[in-house]
Amino acid sequence: MMGRMIYLDNNATTQMAPEVIRAISEAEPVVYGNASSMHTFGREAQKLVEEARANVAELLDCQSSEITFTSGASESNNTVFMIAKSIIDKKGSGRIVTTTIEHPSIIETVKYLRKQGIQVDQAPVSADGRVKMDELEKLMGPDVVLVSVMTGNNETGAIQPIAEISKMAHACGAMMHTDATQAIGKMQVSCKDWDLDYLSCSGHKFYGPKGVGVMYAKK
Repeated sequence: MMGRMIYLDNNATTQMAPEVIRAISEAEPVVYGNASSMHTFGREAQKLVEEARANVAELLDCQSSEITFTSGASESNNTVFMIAKSIIDKKGSGRIVTTTIEHPSIIETVKYLRKQGIQVDQAPVSADGRVKMDELEKLMGPDVVLVSVMTGNNETGAIQPIAEISKMAHACGAMMHTDATQAIGKMQVSCKDWDLDYLSCSGHKFYGPKGVGVMYAKK
């Protein structure tokens, strides 16, 4: 007799929590308007969107107005890097600093940006998976536009000192971004305490639906 299989890949994706399934199943039959529409159906949908935005803001320790919903952390990551590219293009100079262990959505974007002539420097990590802070500091400079370091790694579990890195980034006038997808629900995440300019995450990593992500952008 075969035993029951046990799912042990929550760092890749999670099942939706029962309360999430219940909330969706209760809302979908009755709240189906376009949240951008001015009629009653649209306003009802918009109310739910704003309630969700407020809940996410509370989770991330920021303002509701700083939360934008996306299709996932990959889109959020890509958007942040494209913002940095537009700044560099406008200035005619500038660099992006990240690490060698970021999510593929960032690694692939780095490859694309380099083909576009954008300089992207990647800091190495030590044997324990933590970024080498001395090497990261050497990459800092007044020409750095964006520093992007993931909060926690999905393969090694290594957690980076984001608040410390944020201070380092701001000291040279750069924006600070972190992909916190693997950290939400496992540790306290605070956009305020970490003094972040941008943060990315995906709902499906912490028992939410797939195809729903968040981009925090400081105002």
